[in-house]
Amino acid sequence: DKNYFKISMNTVFVFAIPLLILIFLLAFFTNFSLFTMTNWISLVLIFILLILPLSLFGGYFGSTNYVVNCPCDVAVIPRKQPKLPYLLHNFILFPIIGSICSFLVIHEFNYMLEAYSTGNKKWFLIFFSTVLLVSLLFVSAVSIVFVYILMKRECYWWQWRTFLAPFCSSFFLFAYLLNYMNNFSMFQNNSDFFAAFLISIAVSYLFGLIYGGIGFLSANVFIQILFTNLKF
Repeated sequence: DKNYFKISMNTVFVFAIPLLILIFLLAFFTNFSLFTMTNWISLVLIFILLILPLSLFGGYFGSTNYVVNCPCDVAVIPRKQPKLPYLLHNFILFPIIGSICSFLVIHEFNYMLEAYSTGNKKWFLIFFSTVLLVSLLFVSAVSIVFVYILMKRECYWWQWRTFLAPFCSSFFLFAYLLNYMNNFSMFQNNSDFFAAFLISIAVSYLFGLIYGGIGFLSANVFIQILFTNLKF
């Protein structure tokens, strides 16, 4: 319906536009070859010509289809949510899940950077691919356990929780990257520090979006598979 499309499009803009702004600032304030105005314009065109059309299609597909075949028709009837235990409150669980999800990237970051800085791109790609794959599997498992606990507590407001909980890993990754650059980089002036600050935000934000997306998708598939196995 119209509300579904509106929410889908708002979500795309809310999370994509800040990343484009960050990359624009990096292109404007830094001299890194990766962050240039040409690359930024290319990203804007990709957003307009690729991401938006795919999001429109995804919004239509999501409103008319299921990820898996679900025989249950569930009416969305608002009801009072049961009070969750103190340990399941967002301000408790989100930092815990975020720190767990970011651990592997933070732990292996130094090895990946060393492989890249020495020109050993083969090992860098192996390290990066392995860390990313294992991290995504781990995020999926954590999100499924998280949504299962919420379901047991009869809490059906799991959608944003399963996205934002893994997304919180970006805050821990940002703090680590900024601390790493501050300790191992020689900043000549405030512009260098500002560039490092923007790079830390952009990288951690991107990882947060990936982790949050995987967390939500894993929980969504789990919920739908759960309903396919209900017996009436």
